[in-house]
Amino acid sequence: MRKTTDSMKIHRGTVEPARMSGDDVMRLPLSEGERAAPDWFDTWQLAEWNRLVPVLQSVKVLSDGDWSLLEWAVGMYGEVTRKWAAGAPPTASMMQQVSALYGKFGLSPVDRMKITMSDDGEETNKFKKRARGSSLGS
Repeated sequence: MRKTTDSMKIHRGTVEPARMSGDDVMRLPLSEGERAAPDWFDTWQLAEWNRLVPVLQSVKVLSDGDWSLLEWAVGMYGEVTRKWAAGAPPTASMMQQVSALYGKFGLSPVDRMKITMSDDGEETNKFKKRARGSSLGS
């Protein structure tokens, strides 16, 4: 029986995190060091940037290719926050965009289950190395 790839499981909507192999996931090099917030950020956005960057780097989610998407997510967060602060509710579309963008970084409990974090090369699944059909008692 042919093994179903992780990307096909995602496409079909049959993802079970415990059964994901991670074999067909593209891994980008992790981003090293802090990165300055963009000059165009306002105070709301700057505070959110300074809150998120250390958190995302500590769990090894940020790669060098993620910075522009993070800028976009934090920028949109600032727009929503500015609307709330002015006493006008943001549109549903704005709220959906922030939720979707933050989800790409695993910033909700449900979204955290969908992302693969870097593991520094150590195998954590002790059963993955066992050959198919081998006994668990050996």
